[in-house]
Amino acid sequence: MGLLSGTFTANAQTVTISTEGVTDWASWGFIPEDCATPGMNSKSGAAIEISTITEIGGTSNMDCSTSGVTNPPHSLTWTGGTPEPTATSETAYVYTGHASSTGVGFEFTAPADTTTRKLRIYVGLYRNAQGKMHVTLSDASASAYNDTSFTGTVAVNTWGYYEITYAAASAGQTITVQWTLNTNPGQV
Repeated sequence: MGLLSGTFTANAQTVTISTEGVTDWASWGFIPEDCATPGMNSKSGAAIEISTITEIGGTSNMDCSTSGVTNPPHSLTWTGGTPEPTATSETAYVYTGHASSTGVGFEFTAPADTTTRKLRIYVGLYRNAQGKMHVTLSDASASAYNDTSFTGTVAVNTWGYYEITYAAASAGQTITVQWTLNTNPGQV
């Protein structure tokens, strides 16, 4: 039997993801030059375990911002990354889900086996939108984790993280994480 559970914590501060991601870590949206293609940074010198993000629920709705966000600020810091080796208080991010686009968002995967692991996912909402976190194991050895408790605050960008604890019933499995816009208006 597998294990799949999660918690949500409101958080609006600088996070050092290279300290948190012992095995691997990923940041999507750090584009030093422009926003033509959302990018991914990950732990240098390690096998990449966290996949790139894939847009779900819509088409041509993914974008990025190099201007960062305010109200309140949330930023990522790292060392030992690739292709960008370091970042300090990085506020660029990838987003989707324009005002009328419920059900759009992102998904990514990570490995799962019988070892209990933790995965922390930092997410944000624009204004008073509501997000939906949906997490599954490829072997369906535990019930899916679903949460819609994260709702933004009017006139403020809101940030937080989900901590997912999981283990599959057998080796060679994956965990799939989906973050989508559950209610309007907003972006995820």
